[in-house]
Amino acid sequence: MVGGEGQGDVVRGQAAEDVVELLTYNDFEGATVDLSLGERAGTEVLRHFAARDFRSPIIILSGATAEVARKAHDLGQSLDLTMLEAVGKPVDLVELRNQLSTIARTWRIMQQNTAA
Repeated sequence: MVGGEGQGDVVRGQAAEDVVELLTYNDFEGATVDLSLGERAGTEVLRHFAARDFRSPIIILSGATAEVARKAHDLGQSLDLTMLEAVGKPVDLVELRNQLSTIARTWRIMQQNTAA
């Protein structure tokens, strides 16, 4: 997740329980959900996001089939989450971090404009 406590830092949760704790104590400007632990683990994280009214953009990371990534993406949309295009693996981490930084900056500007 990007932007813990507004710092623009990248933080990681290794399990759904980690995500719950991180969302309880921090605000984030974007998130990635890795489906590598299996489709259910990734979709469980999406359900936690929805339960906590997470509105920042989310990117699915998946080395699974395009169909699995699409299903996770569609689930996120059905939960009223802000889903961005899924990213297949292997992924260029430098490029992903650049994309997340851009998302975080854009999200901050959007939030400032909404508040004004």
